[in-house]
Amino acid sequence: MATSSYVDLKEVKEAAMWDGKAMELKGKDLAAYVQQVVREEMERQDKIRIRKEEYEKQKEDQERQDKEREKTREHEAKMEKMRLDAAQARAQTAQTTQGNNTNNSNNTTTQRDNPNSQTWLKRKIQSFDEQKDDIGDFLKRYEAKMSTFNMPEEEWSEILIDFVHGQALTICQNHDHHIDDSYQVLKRELLNAYGHNATTFRKKYF
Repeated sequence: MATSSYVDLKEVKEAAMWDGKAMELKGKDLAAYVQQVVREEMERQDKIRIRKEEYEKQKEDQERQDKEREKTREHEAKMEKMRLDAAQARAQTAQTTQGNNTNNSNNTTTQRDNPNSQTWLKRKIQSFDEQKDDIGDFLKRYEAKMSTFNMPEEEWSEILIDFVHGQALTICQNHDHHIDDSYQVLKRELLNAYGHNATTFRKKYF
């Protein structure tokens, strides 16, 4: 009998017939023997198929998790670089315009000049809790904070990833942050996902 993982059941049946006849089986005994051999081969092939499917699923899950972790690492590295660059630019501007009077210089420093690290932003912005928060209310607060901190709107969609969880996080991670009006597109996706549409949102917030 062939030794490959999957064997043509017709070949199995023919081989069983020969084996049964060699054992001098006849009639019902021969038929029962052939049926048993075929059934055992089918069960064997089913087990192989199930193991293969489980292996493929585990492999796909692992690859997906690896990609998500890599995407998260890349995002965090990019965001940190952006914040460091912004902080450096603000420091250079402050150094250029700084006068002799330190107190006056300190008094002219606004809240917008402070968000130079992920840690600082997380102290200032409360994360979205999909069990308690309304997504529309949260986004309004988030937009107000971003405007107060003078963060460019083209960066809002990527920064938002650090302040959402669950379904909202999945939507943000799968969003293309390089398209035009990225934040506005992402905002509509989030509102739709949590049961808001354009009409109900305008009625509630405008």
